[in-house]
Amino acid sequence: MGIYIVNLISMPFYGLLKDKRFATALPGIQMFLILAFRSITTGMDLTNYRGGFEYIATLNFRDMIGRLHFFRTADLVYPYVYESGYSVINWIAAKIGLSFHGFLVLIAAFTMISISVFIYRYSVRPYISYIIFIGLGMYMYSFGILRQTIALCVVLWAFPFIYEKKYIKTVVTILIAFTIHRSSLIFCLLLLFRNIKISKKYLVRFLIGCILFMFISPILYKILFVKILSFLGKTRYISSTFSFNYQIIVMFLISITILIFLDFNLLENYFNRMMMWGFLLSIPLEILGMNNEGFARIVEYFYLFSIIVIPLTIENYGLKINLHKKYKYQVVQKRGEVLLVTKVLLLFAMLWLMIHQLKGTVLVPYKLF
Repeated sequence: MGIYIVNLISMPFYGLLKDKRFATALPGIQMFLILAFRSITTGMDLTNYRGGFEYIATLNFRDMIGRLHFFRTADLVYPYVYESGYSVINWIAAKIGLSFHGFLVLIAAFTMISISVFIYRYSVRPYISYIIFIGLGMYMYSFGILRQTIALCVVLWAFPFIYEKKYIKTVVTILIAFTIHRSSLIFCLLLLFRNIKISKKYLVRFLIGCILFMFISPILYKILFVKILSFLGKTRYISSTFSFNYQIIVMFLISITILIFLDFNLLENYFNRMMMWGFLLSIPLEILGMNNEGFARIVEYFYLFSIIVIPLTIENYGLKINLHKKYKYQVVQKRGEVLLVTKVLLLFAMLWLMIHQLKGTVLVPYKLF
């Protein structure tokens, strides 16, 4: 576990770099190397993905093309139930001579490039974003849940299109992600909510609604979502066992922290509001995930926004925004001391969460290829 601990606690040192490009790129490269040099057994579902890679490698071009579909998975032998886009990526990687480990290195590169560019573009403090990315388990997620990881990284590239209101490019990007893992279609929820303004009162009502939803979710799941999943042919996912987890507690704690410390004038900005909605949408999805593990996996599409929202909240603490003076700030007293204590507490909290999540998993001990 030592390599994961060193990786996380090294992030504040990158925060000392003044050039944002280096402060973002260097930790991204470090995390890429950890992903790239891991053993092919270090990660969830990798036994299945390895078998699928070796099977797809035996197919010729005509056979591969004949198995592809858009709305349903490719016609591959069980248990390799993969979407067509992911199958094609496997096939191309195999045909250009990559081994399964080489394929994992390729995915690791795409993952960390996508995350690093996202952080560079939108985070006010890259090193804090990386700490949260690791501490909340999103980095560990990328070790083995390959299709969802690739699809998540693809949709991240849609953000400039959403912000610039280039909807055709946005839809095309999401559809590409859909061919890799169909769960990425859930990302369309952000397009529906992004323009709804968020005030402090609105956030309070939203959180109360989520708490109520948590209590009725087992009943609602059995009445509504089981029927929807059955209609979609996902009968293998309809089993339901409600299980309270620590992640929903963390989400509510983050939300309460935002409620207390964020200046909601910041959410008048379209981009900030969109990021906030991204994080908030992860809460009801996590509640559904408490009833069904399948839903729990798709939470990452929105939970990832916390790596932007939390640094935004921290760095703007104590800055009173006057909208009538073109966003000029008035700094409150002892802001520096409060920020230092907050960042130290955040580091230790993320370290504890990471260790807690890693215990008993296939990621420990870390094994080199």
